[in-house]
Amino acid sequence: MIYKGNLSSLKARLVQRRTPIIVLVGNGLFWQHYMTLVGFDDDKSELYFVDSNKEDDENAELPGNRTMTNDYFLKWWSNGLPIFNYVYITAGETL
Repeated sequence: MIYKGNLSSLKARLVQRRTPIIVLVGNGLFWQHYMTLVGFDDDKSELYFVDSNKEDDENAELPGNRTMTNDYFLKWWSNGLPIFNYVYITAGETL
């Protein structure tokens, strides 16, 4: 399923479904990229991702291999393409 939302709805969906969520980030027509959201820490205002562009694990003991602050992520999540701003994808259940 493809959704549009805000940071609160994205985090709620991650907690509700208990499965990673794919997010589309980018910079207008210059580049677009998918990352997988695997966790977050509201106290630290951090989000944890698996990013296929990262060769090294930046996160050590934290989930995923990349950490972004909420503000930094929101900059890239509003990617400059109106139809694709704040888009995320969840995997459905298989039959």
